[in-house]
Parts: sequence; structure tokens; C-alpha cells
Amino acid sequence: MKVKRYALVVLAMLVVDWTLGALHVAGVLPLWSFLLLNFPFGLPSVWLEAHWVGTHYSIGNQNVNELWSFAAFFFAVVAQAGLYSWLLGLWQRRRQVIPA
Repeated sequence: MKVKRYALVVLAMLVVDWTLGALHVAGVLPLWSFLLLNFPFGLPSVWLEAHWVGTHYSIGNQNVNELWSFAAFFFAVVAQAGLYSWLLGLWQRRRQVIPA
């Protein structure tokens, strides 16, 4: 049950985060909108995306491999889904304890 809940949350987060990223690239949403949904685990991804210079990532005059962006995004999705899954389980247990 816990693994199934986590897997569903990961899939939902992946779709939502990918959509937020696409909307940011299209200029529809600001970059901080991704951080709003993915705080605190989205910080590395947002920080890295802030270093996009149009054709590559540049940190301290060094070009950075785009795989770092993918890794930061994947970390944000997986870790944030873990937090949301835990909070969802906590909320579900709390609802079962409190009589309606």
C-alpha cells in the first residue's frame, strides 16, 4: 500500500513538474512556481535552471553538462514525492483515528 501510494505520487509529481517546467520554458510561468510546489527539494533544480544562458548551463564561467539539470529535476520529483507520500499517509492515519 505504501509503495503503491508513493508510486502514484511520483507519477503525479512527474506530470505536474514536467508541465510546470514546460510552461516556464514557454514563458508562461516564472521559475519560482516550480519551487513553490517542490520546496525544499526543488531548490537545486531551480538554482541550476537559473544558470541557463540560452544554449547551455554556465556556473562560474564553466559550462555544465545538461545531465546535471536532469539529475536535479529527478531528485526534486523523487524526494518531494516522498515527502508528499509521507504527509498523505499521515493525513490518512489521522482521519482514521479521529471519529467523524
